[in-house]
Amino acid sequence: MSKSIPKIQIPESKEKIMRQINALETMIKEDTNDYDRHVHETALNDLQKALKQSQISELREIEIRLEKGIDVAEKIDIENDHQTDDCDWEHEA
Repeated sequence: MSKSIPKIQIPESKEKIMRQINALETMIKEDTNDYDRHVHETALNDLQKALKQSQISELREIEIRLEKGIDVAEKIDIENDHQTDDCDWEHEA
């Protein structure tokens, strides 16, 4: 009888998703049990997909704002005030 894989609850916060991804990557390296490793890898894949979808949604929101002529730099600056992680890109004026 095989054990079923529990369904992961995806957090709404991108920061929480990223923290969980980092934790799972560490856990997978240390897992000695095949079942635990499989559960953690499945959860990691689900979280990575959710993070990618979140990033796609953010890019689409920026595209919409640009199409409407809304100042995207102002929105980015506001979001960066609340962000703790390093940004992979910089805004060019």
